[in-house]
Amino acid sequence: MPDNQPSSEPELPEGWAYVTSGPDKAKHVVHFQSPQKEDTTTFKLTKGAYHAVWLYVMTGLAYPENDHRFEEIIPRGNLQTLEKHDQSAWTDMRTAIVNIHTHCKSFNDESMSTWTSMTNDVLTYVKYALSNLEGPDNFSQSLAVLVGDKYRRKSETDPEPAHDQTYKDAVEVLQDICADLKRSADGYATKCQHHIDKVESFRNTTMSDKTKVDDLDYRFNSKTDHEGKARKCYTDLINGDLATIRADEALQLSTEQSARQEYKDDVTAAATSVTYAWWFPIGTLAAIGVATAFGIKAEQAKKRMEDAERDYGKDVAKERALMTLSNWTSHMGETVHGLDTAMNEAIEAMASIKTMFEQQKSGFDMVQTELGDVTSKFNKDYNLRKRILGKFDECIKEWHTIQKLARDFLDSSSPTISGEKEPKCVGNLEKLPNEAKPPT
Repeated sequence: MPDNQPSSEPELPEGWAYVTSGPDKAKHVVHFQSPQKEDTTTFKLTKGAYHAVWLYVMTGLAYPENDHRFEEIIPRGNLQTLEKHDQSAWTDMRTAIVNIHTHCKSFNDESMSTWTSMTNDVLTYVKYALSNLEGPDNFSQSLAVLVGDKYRRKSETDPEPAHDQTYKDAVEVLQDICADLKRSADGYATKCQHHIDKVESFRNTTMSDKTKVDDLDYRFNSKTDHEGKARKCYTDLINGDLATIRADEALQLSTEQSARQEYKDDVTAAATSVTYAWWFPIGTLAAIGVATAFGIKAEQAKKRMEDAERDYGKDVAKERALMTLSNWTSHMGETVHGLDTAMNEAIEAMASIKTMFEQQKSGFDMVQTELGDVTSKFNKDYNLRKRILGKFDECIKEWHTIQKLARDFLDSSSPTISGEKEPKCVGNLEKLPNEAKPPT
């Protein structure tokens, strides 16, 4: 409803407004029915819930996509200490990780845009609804016709105003607008339910995955058992293995460096030993024997150097696998913590959008019925016409409110993590360099 008023006109009390009608822009003062509640909007997309689900999905996408890829990253043979304590831990971790990736990828590909899609639906609907405030046949002008003095009896004794074409046209315009908005709202409500079904399905799958994650989180990270007694968690075993591996890395590095230097010295000695051939022929034979001895020592040093490099590379591979496992087990529990609440809040928010569309449909359906009454009960319907006007005003207020909320949500629907290039809960597989080199 237009609310821009010339400055020369007095300010109206709350609940009253000016409307114009006709080519001469005749101005009327009408009273709008006040809404029963201060805020009639049911639109409440929860940014916090959206971000929690978004972060979980992004984390899941970083996990291995299948069993083979998981085995490449964390070979079972690298977890010998853990295997001695729990032979099913590696298999259970693989199943949980791969399932989470599969479910998150499916949801991301098909439904992660649900929130922004629904929000855009709201904005599209509101934009279309508000467009009916403008143009030659807008409902503001048509409503103003219905409540104009021309079609109002001043007393019960006055003759009934005529049903002229202007009045009939105004009713027809309003009927058409209501029908369009009702169909549109009904279509969006159906789309909302489709989106809700997808998110509910993902929630149920996620809660099943969460049960497995909670069990793994307990096995790997809990330092007390279910009775509160101290226990050695699997992370302690992993950290113990990491300490052993890093000590061996230092040993292999020292061995490699020592063998490399020895190899260089022996090669140099073997190459220069012929200079000792000062006594023919005995000196020559002695020099050849010295060169041969240094050559053998050089080969032995070279083998020790190569063995140390190979063993160091194996240690680095084991360390990479253990660190990745430790990273995943540490963050999995964090990622699913409170996720059930966030998912339920998200679904509740989506349901509120559906409810908003259903209320719009129901409201315009009622207005359509009442518009039929204003032609069949013309001589008693002035208050009814004012009530219709008030209902339209309520809709307009709600449209502006949800439009702002929807835009605010869209502005925050692509979250970034401050100071980080990726969500902190996403497992980073590159914690160690690709090339084996000493740990810092």
